[in-house]
Amino acid sequence: MRKSDKTVVGRRAGMSLAQAQRFANAANGRGPRQPARPTPGEPNLEALKGPNRLVVFGLTLLAGGALAAGLVFADKHDLLNKTQRLIAQYTAPDQVEAEPVEEELTAVALRVQPVGQICSDDVYEDVRSTRIAFEAGSHELTPQARAAARQVAQRVAGCDMIQLVVTGHASSDADGRMVHLVSWRRAEAVINSISEAGFDTGMYRAQGVGLTSAEQAVSAVTFDVDLSELEAARTAPVDVRPTMEESE
Repeated sequence: MRKSDKTVVGRRAGMSLAQAQRFANAANGRGPRQPARPTPGEPNLEALKGPNRLVVFGLTLLAGGALAAGLVFADKHDLLNKTQRLIAQYTAPDQVEAEPVEEELTAVALRVQPVGQICSDDVYEDVRSTRIAFEAGSHELTPQARAAARQVAQRVAGCDMIQLVVTGHASSDADGRMVHLVSWRRAEAVINSISEAGFDTGMYRAQGVGLTSAEQAVSAVTFDVDLSELEAARTAPVDVRPTMEESE
């Protein structure tokens, strides 16, 4: 029987036209396709259709949002750490970030200039070779320097008349300009230290204003002073006499 005959028979049996068409399709092997059953271990894609698609889509959005939020938080955290490191670098104390600047060892030269009767040669040489060091950036003598100044006072006390010229080192600032005030104060510090030993310092002259040039040395830095550039802080020398009857 042909397809048209089946349709006619179907309609004759009280089938509608649509029912007859489905009957004919089934007879010819062209019925509606049934979904294939998934094999064990494979995802059932058909189950994802319909309302399940919305659930999967929502879960995907949540996962993507969580990942994006995590990346943004990581970027902000890294940026915060970098900012904190920069702030700490540029606001750290100078003594931590800046390299220390060492001031070269300074000295005050004590020189004996004879006035009238000349002291013995050994006193002259001892005093002339005396170097008194200071703390960096300060005009205060170290304890060792104070002891050396007292020894100088004891050496020159036996001279009838001398002129003890205390030449101060003129330090320089960062721009290379001479700091004469520190130089003069260093010279004055030597005079005061000798005075503390009990000797009259009225004849001492502090010469600390002027230009100095450093000379290389192993253990200290000595200075050649151009006396023509110096100004005497005190007047003409007088006799050197120990005070408080210490000569007895």
